[in-house]
Amino acid sequence: MMQLSVRLVPVGDTTLVVALAGELDSTTSPILAAFLDPLPRSRVKHVIVAAGDLWFCDLNGLEQLAITHRAMQEKGGHLAVAEAQPALCRLIALMTEHGGTAIPLFSTMPDALAGTGVEIYEQTGPPRPVSRHLACFRRARDPRSEQHHGTRRLRPQETPITPDRQENLPPPGRWSAIVGRLRSANADLQRANDELRSANAELRHANDALTARAAELRRANDALVARTAELDEVGRITASLVHGLGDAAVVLDADMRVLIWGAGAEELWGVRAGEAVGRPLASLGTGLPVERIVPLVRDAPAGGAARAGARRVALDVVNGRGRPTRLTVELSRLRPGDDSGRGLIIAMKVPRPGDSHDR
Repeated sequence: MMQLSVRLVPVGDTTLVVALAGELDSTTSPILAAFLDPLPRSRVKHVIVAAGDLWFCDLNGLEQLAITHRAMQEKGGHLAVAEAQPALCRLIALMTEHGGTAIPLFSTMPDALAGTGVEIYEQTGPPRPVSRHLACFRRARDPRSEQHHGTRRLRPQETPITPDRQENLPPPGRWSAIVGRLRSANADLQRANDELRSANAELRHANDALTARAAELRRANDALVARTAELDEVGRITASLVHGLGDAAVVLDADMRVLIWGAGAEELWGVRAGEAVGRPLASLGTGLPVERIVPLVRDAPAGGAARAGARRVALDVVNGRGRPTRLTVELSRLRPGDDSGRGLIIAMKVPRPGDSHDR
């Protein structure tokens, strides 16, 4: 609960010091109004507000002081504020800058009392309130301590504000509109901040997902690289085996399409492996009599070429250079692990003196 302490100290026939301590706002300003409203009908012409212990004041409290100041001016006097805190000084200056009532400000009590004929102001001082919204017990004043503190020491103001620098404030209604706009802008900023936090969290989740996906792709790429290396090694082994089958070796599938076209076959028939692989053997335009080979496929034994019992036949052909050549063609069926015929191995060899062949 907000607290306000008000102490009235007459210092002359027409001068009254109002010592305030605590908080002056919409809740406590009626308390101050109960003390100030009767003053225009009394002998008092000068009111000095000792605000050294007033550590909070809003526009409602300041408007109450302005009302009393205007009433004192009609009697030829004034209301002045002395020893105000910097925040209150700034509030009074803003009010005068925007067309409000110019309340005189003084940094010390002697300066404020100089125009009233009072030279010394003595006050024991009201009890100092505790921090706002906190319950407390007030300590009773000790009369013996008051004897040791006869004259209250006045504190100098950090930044004195003279009447010639005072300008005016907007009316209280405009302040309410400004505060409302500031609150609305603050709410918009909070919503935008929440949206940015949400977007940042989504981006973090997306980044985590992308990082995990990148790790999976790296692992898959490493597996593909290892598999490619294995296949390259298998290819080199296969090429070596095919080369060992004869001068020219060809591997066909069950549809007589070329699966492997050895280097010797390239040299013998003048057809590159890239042109032959995947195409039917009969469409390559080689001089090999396919029509004589096809009937022999059914009778070809299982297993690799160059084995005992493999079907071997001697053929007169024209090679890729157009020269007649006599070949020894050895046929064997290609079988995978399930022992089913899946193709044909054709090993072609140019006979040399001393070689024998079957027709």
